[in-house]
Amino acid sequence: MPKEGMKPHLIEFWPYLTENPERIRLEIDPTFVKVGSEEVPAGLEEVVVEGLTPAMRSDADQLWSEGLLKNSKMTNGSKVVIKNIPEDGGSVRLHNSNYKSSFWLKKRASEYPFEAQRELARYFAILNIGMVSVTSDDLILMQQRPDNVTAPLMLLTYPAGFAEKEHKTVADTVNEESDEEMGFPILDAQGKLYSKIKSLTPLGLQRESDEWTPSYVYTVKLNVPRSEIGKTEEVKNIVTLPADPHCLIEAIVEKYSPTTKGDEVRNRLVPNATGMLALYIRSVAGEQGYVNLVDKLTEVSKKQGRTLEMRNYTVLTNPFR
Repeated sequence: MPKEGMKPHLIEFWPYLTENPERIRLEIDPTFVKVGSEEVPAGLEEVVVEGLTPAMRSDADQLWSEGLLKNSKMTNGSKVVIKNIPEDGGSVRLHNSNYKSSFWLKKRASEYPFEAQRELARYFAILNIGMVSVTSDDLILMQQRPDNVTAPLMLLTYPAGFAEKEHKTVADTVNEESDEEMGFPILDAQGKLYSKIKSLTPLGLQRESDEWTPSYVYTVKLNVPRSEIGKTEEVKNIVTLPADPHCLIEAIVEKYSPTTKGDEVRNRLVPNATGMLALYIRSVAGEQGYVNLVDKLTEVSKKQGRTLEMRNYTVLTNPFR
């Protein structure tokens, strides 16, 4: 148990879920989960969310209204959330949800007792992908989040984004986010790599307990240098980290944050970016490099009043069974 006054920060890994994105089917049930009081879309059955209180629903409505005043471009679009993942990892079964629920979860869930957070996260595991993009001149590309969104001005792997309900496979999500954020797709219709892409390697699934957003993680090695990656409508500010494992470990430790809240998180890593980069370190520096990173992060988290746990799941312990 954490020491009194110490908050937990849990980073979870599913390192065995390493299918290529075009082989992971997305199968959406006619069901809907939400936090707010809005109507359920026609043709969908609402899932009863255990532990969700009237006060939470009211807070979600108010938070959304406040968010719209700050950013009128926000829309309550559709999101898909994980229902379960079969043992073979070849598909993901999904519920329908919405951005309003995601917005509330990211802003508010961490304020509740840890077990209450876990229960909510069981229903609102909004499916995301994140790519660790390595340029031909050995730099890792990161994006700085814009202002007036969740995790403003923090650093996130690039490209990254949510699965959409029209996507049939994870490859559809990978391509859409890459095209929108980098300016070019990764895979063609046959699953072959485009010329700017040297390799695409699946690393597994990860999630952390500040935002509770599961992310399929991939390493994307590019055939182009940083100088050929420009701004797009989706991403205005691109920063870099060193791809060298030793230097990268030090950069991750320096920029680690267990939360997206507070005044000191600008230019720190969004917490799930730390998880994604940890999977990358494990892939390029082996288990010893990964253990070295975990040891350093554990010490930093203590100084920030957190107890860090890195948990690895197997087929038998997967909570998305």
